[in-house]
Amino acid sequence: MRFRVSSLSYSLIVAVVWTILYNGGLWSFLSRLPWASGVGQAFFLVTFFFFLVGALTLLLSLISFRGLLKPVVVILTLTNASASYFMQKYSIVFDPGMIRNIVETDLREALGLMTWGWALYVLALGVLPSVLLALIPIQWRDWKRQWIWRMGGVATGLALIGGVAAVAYQEYASVFRNHREVRYYILPTSYSYYLVR
Repeated sequence: MRFRVSSLSYSLIVAVVWTILYNGGLWSFLSRLPWASGVGQAFFLVTFFFFLVGALTLLLSLISFRGLLKPVVVILTLTNASASYFMQKYSIVFDPGMIRNIVETDLREALGLMTWGWALYVLALGVLPSVLLALIPIQWRDWKRQWIWRMGGVATGLALIGGVAAVAYQEYASVFRNHREVRYYILPTSYSYYLVR
């Protein structure tokens, strides 16, 4: 029997890959914040990893339908790679102003940004991960059991987020209150949110 993973496991795998590969700008931003101690910084970064994995797992679980999940994952993985490259190359963030600039960019300007460095980056961190993620076989169930798996993914995401909130609420409240721009660094939610808004 061919090995397959549940849609929940697949969502978790994708969430971990996205969190590690494409959020270098986020981790760099968080590491530059003023911290009382190195231990406090390390604790926050570790918990934020689980927070982000939980949030992405929750969102992916909501779209875990046959014929929809993998195409969305492939498109966002490729987009994440390109977005991550430009964030690191030009020190940009995906706030409303940047999204507006992207939408207004003409073809000549867009082609001018597609350098060999960009192409190699997207090939290594976009195309290759996309292919690997697309090749992971998913065990799809009948609609009732698939709904249970989908809700299991949502519950897993909420559990991770809730667990982080339980142990680090004060730290998160402080960071999100004093550094609201942190949300602009999170891929893929930053550009996705403002593109569909």
